[in-house]
Amino acid sequence: TLPAPQTGTGTKLTGSGRVKLFHGIVLLSASPRIDTALRDIEPDNEVFAITAGCTQDKLEMQVECLRKLDVDTILRVTPAYKWDPQVNPRRNQNDLPVKGSRNPGLVIVDGDVILQPSWTALGKSDMLADVPVMAMVMAEESDALPANKVHSWEQLRRLVSQRLDSFGTFWKGGAADTPATSFTSEALTLYPESMYPQPQQAYETMITDVRLICPTKKALGLMASATTNKVYMAVNHLRLVEPVAVVALSSDGIRSTSVGGLAEALVTDYSSKYSFHGLDVMLYMEDETRYKLTTQDLSTAASLQGLLDTFVRTGSTKTANRFSAPNPLSWSWRPVTDSPNFVTFDGLKYPTNLDVADITAAMGETKVTMTYDYHTAQCELWARDDIDVSYASAA
Repeated sequence: TLPAPQTGTGTKLTGSGRVKLFHGIVLLSASPRIDTALRDIEPDNEVFAITAGCTQDKLEMQVECLRKLDVDTILRVTPAYKWDPQVNPRRNQNDLPVKGSRNPGLVIVDGDVILQPSWTALGKSDMLADVPVMAMVMAEESDALPANKVHSWEQLRRLVSQRLDSFGTFWKGGAADTPATSFTSEALTLYPESMYPQPQQAYETMITDVRLICPTKKALGLMASATTNKVYMAVNHLRLVEPVAVVALSSDGIRSTSVGGLAEALVTDYSSKYSFHGLDVMLYMEDETRYKLTTQDLSTAASLQGLLDTFVRTGSTKTANRFSAPNPLSWSWRPVTDSPNFVTFDGLKYPTNLDVADITAAMGETKVTMTYDYHTAQCELWARDDIDVSYASAA
């Protein structure tokens, strides 16, 4: 089984060496978009090599020079990624999109290892490893390092307006005289104050929907139409008992001595309290590097571990062990292909209401509920003009 935290769907499924390497795939917060062409990134590669001082005439010597670079040097000389949390362009993936401003990807469609863009490859059976797939997305992915701290509903409205006004108006369809509304107004209507205890959570849910959840639905729909095995999707609402500084390398905020170093870049004063990016891995591994797991956290972790271990062994979500207490997450989920409106895809159009396993917990007790309409209306909004394809999280 090949787990893939924060790596692109296409990297694992559409690479040239994918066949017979593994018997199942668990995609944890996998970026659905891989579409950066080699020809488009080569100018940046040239800048990188020159800045790093690897300008040898012979290719073999240049390759040797590049391979000897340490991490701090690589981060410092990469043209598109100045590793300052406040200005790093990849941090924009933790914010709402602005029309025309697409985030760069790190995985390149080179025609050799990655043969085709993910949206092209996922619907082709000859481009996929035909194995069971489980894709899981955290409910508030951007809570790991949000681009903004939202303290009031008025601030939320301003932030949404500043970003989504760029997409203009939104027409719901129907009669010709049906009035169009602004894209901003429609988004705010779909994420109302009445549904969220805090504006920060509403903001992060919007971002997660447009960047990951809705495009993941599309990716899994394409994938399920091209495979003979079952494909499952889950949205993970699990949380820790106490907030944690996720991207800090240690709880006391140790900084690198070198300017622009990795440790300096990853120190933040923000503590994540929702279902943030990477929490699933942290729970599965019982990683206490940044945070001491409580008894309640460990109970939550055990349920997630049982679910993933069952899937690893069997390709199913249902546990076969009849002699121990049943895992509340390990029962028969409905796969994507069982969705009533599931169709075979010839393009990017897809039903926004696929079957989704909604994973939640309270006081350490986990449960899973199958839902056919998880954020269906929201995904219909983000599907306009394929916004969810163009502005999906890039690997």
